Amino acid sequence: MFLTDILDKESKRPSRANGASSDETISSNTLRHEYTQLVMLFKKMKLWGYIEFNPMSDIEAPIVTKKEIVVPEFEELDKIEAKIMTNPTRERLQFLMGLYMGMREEEVAGIHIDRDIDTSNLFMTVNTVIVRDENREYIEDTPKSKSSIRSIPFLEKLLNVYYEYLKYRETFVAFLKYKNPNYKEIPNLFLSKDGGLYRPYRISRTWSKFAKANNIGLTFHGLRHYYITNQMNYNEQLSDRDVQELAGHADIRTTQHIASIVLGKMDLSEVTELKITLEVLSNQTITFSNLSDIIKYCKTYILEYYPIFYRLEKFKHNDYSNDEIIKSIRHQFGKTYEIDKNLAKDT
Repeated sequence: MFLTDILDKESKRPSRANGASSDETISSNTLRHEYTQLVMLFKKMKLWGYIEFNPMSDIEAPIVTKKEIVVPEFEELDKIEAKIMTNPTRERLQFLMGLYMGMREEEVAGIHIDRDIDTSNLFMTVNTVIVRDENREYIEDTPKSKSSIRSIPFLEKLLNVYYEYLKYRETFVAFLKYKNPNYKEIPNLFLSKDGGLYRPYRISRTWSKFAKANNIGLTFHGLRHYYITNQMNYNEQLSDRDVQELAGHADIRTTQHIASIVLGKMDLSEVTELKITLEVLSNQTITFSNLSDIIKYCKTYILEYYPIFYRLEKFKHNDYSNDEIIKSIRHQFGKTYEIDKNLAKDT
């Protein structure tokens, strides 16, 4: 009863976005995560002999409610851009990088002017991100995966906004040096009010206020989804794999993809994402005639270099639903499990 009461109170606890109080309660996913932690804690206590039974075994797991990501129609792109252009120069450039380049907030904050931006050839490279270290201090770091280090087209239509911002930045740096003669300018494109590293959360927080005021149903990360969706649906020059590389997605990002391949149950994953995974792993383009061969190759590859996934074979011989399979594999292997496509000698 005590544990049930704790979870009930947690379900009503206000969330804190970036340290600030929110009108909303914590997400069902956060509550489920806390439930899982309690299950694991008491499981260990029983194993070590501190308790005789796991009290969490009598408590039902909280139901996770998935929020559907609503992406505007492609035809609304110009309207969203027009609204963005009403912002001050700094926010204007940051928001357009989300809209037209699909960048994450920590990537935008980590841009260096001379190193990362090539206005002559119109492309930009993502090399660093701004994150917090173990002391909660903001630092520069490399992206979380190799695939996140990438080059992105820098649209010509953004040049005017970019150059306008550089003039603003130059004036701002001159003010900082006047205010503090010992100030040393850093190479980052965006600067904090003290001339230091820009806080990523400020980008998403400023966007949220702007989007709410202008009836744009997207978070800053939602701009990234919008960008990827538009590239996949309307850019005929790019394949699905090209879009994946452009977005900086890892090769195999979820255990669901691995289970789909090993078990031959394609309905465990989204078809489009699974197709990208198969093509990246096999280094081949999927056609109707070679699909089964590619799946067979990928399965052999995974089991040869990651034999731990032989454990998935048990789901072939039991009457498990897809939801039960996904729940079980995530419990055993976690939600994400990245596969290195370069282990094989012939790749």
